[in-house]
Amino acid sequence: MPPGATPGGKDETHHIKNSVAGDFSRGRESENQKHQKDDEENDEQEFGDGERCARNAGEAQKARDQSQNQKQNGPTEHGDPQKNASGANNAAGGTIVPRRFSARLLEITKYREAAMTSIKDIYALDTDGSTWSVPQNFDVTFNWDYDDGRAAMMGLYAKGKQMQWDAETRIDWSQELDEDNPEQMPEESLPIHMAGCYLRMSPKEKANVRRHFQAWQISQFMQGEQGALICAAKIVTQVPDADSKFYAATQTIDEARHVEAYKKLLAKFKVAYPMTKPLKELIDQTLRDSRWDMTYLGMQVVIEGLALAAFGQIRDGAQNPLAAQVNAYVMQDESRHVAFGRLALRDYYPQLTQKERNEREEFLLEACYLMRDRFDAVELWQNLGLPIEECATAMYESGFMEKFRNSLFTRIVPIVKDIGLWGDHIRNGYTEMGVMEYAKTDVQALQDNDEDIAKQFDARRRDIQRVIDRAAVAAAE
Repeated sequence: MPPGATPGGKDETHHIKNSVAGDFSRGRESENQKHQKDDEENDEQEFGDGERCARNAGEAQKARDQSQNQKQNGPTEHGDPQKNASGANNAAGGTIVPRRFSARLLEITKYREAAMTSIKDIYALDTDGSTWSVPQNFDVTFNWDYDDGRAAMMGLYAKGKQMQWDAETRIDWSQELDEDNPEQMPEESLPIHMAGCYLRMSPKEKANVRRHFQAWQISQFMQGEQGALICAAKIVTQVPDADSKFYAATQTIDEARHVEAYKKLLAKFKVAYPMTKPLKELIDQTLRDSRWDMTYLGMQVVIEGLALAAFGQIRDGAQNPLAAQVNAYVMQDESRHVAFGRLALRDYYPQLTQKERNEREEFLLEACYLMRDRFDAVELWQNLGLPIEECATAMYESGFMEKFRNSLFTRIVPIVKDIGLWGDHIRNGYTEMGVMEYAKTDVQALQDNDEDIAKQFDARRRDIQRVIDRAAVAAAE
């Protein structure tokens, strides 16, 4: 026998090769099965009991179908149909979807649909392209000192780091909006609720107007938060102080999270609107100015003040828990952003000449007039085919707009005074606008209240989860 030959010759060698190949193949199959099992476990963790029950229910149905076929066609080569049905059912877990998971499964389905919604596909109006470019002309400033900076600013930076949160997990996105009144806001929150054109509408038509108005608002929040994201990033590159750069970096991620949260909320409306011309004009002015403090002034004081006024109305007025929750958490961050602007500008403006301060006061007044007089939703009413003049008149005469303007200046006027832009020019302007009384507002108290309300939402969610967990344990016993 030749060296290396086997007793079975070629046939034996072929058998050994096939055996090895078979072992390898079985090993691969075993490894694949292990990966498949791991993937299934990961899927169950990701999508919860509702998803698992749906899968098991499908397998159980398949087993029942197989059993029915075997009953009709008689025994098969696999043996007794009754045994096979039982075995298949056991293999599938013998699972019938518990009723308590039906609603959860529907929530998961709706959540997935919202997650797949592309904002560009639900715009009600043309956005004039996918991007908007604003020319820039400023110096990028490095700081070589790396000192600890101002205690108050570093304290704010530490707080900004500690209070980071994930929009995906802190908010329960399985919650749905109301069909007729998505945020479940009071009727008087719709600024045209007393307009003749609205009063003559059917309930279905009124529901459509409410949905579009609320979606228009949320759209402006989302668009404005992208503006804030870009402004915060600009502050990081431009501001000379290292401690301000540090805090602005935390604000940048805050603003990205806010864009994400409002995008998710807006997807549930299934309609979106482009940035309004007044807001676009203000952001354009803020970004084009090469002076670093003007970015603070336009964004941290005016636009953030505007946002806090609008967010607060929904947080405090919405009966829909999802809408209220999103705005409460965003406001918690925004209160820190306003405090950042106050700290940075309060230290800087005493160093300027009166002429330089007058320039900034002029910008502030123009911005306040812009936000007060031109945030009128003309494009919304036009898109809905409503009489613009009638809607505009109703809007400015409504108690909602009066309340909004009051909230706006409650957030802006005391900050302007606090940062030292309180010359004759701006005081005369605010007197003419009838908003000087808001200079007495305690800004710190407002910011503390914003933070407390967000904590209350967290506590409420924990309480609800405890009840759900107890119910699940009781049902399993």
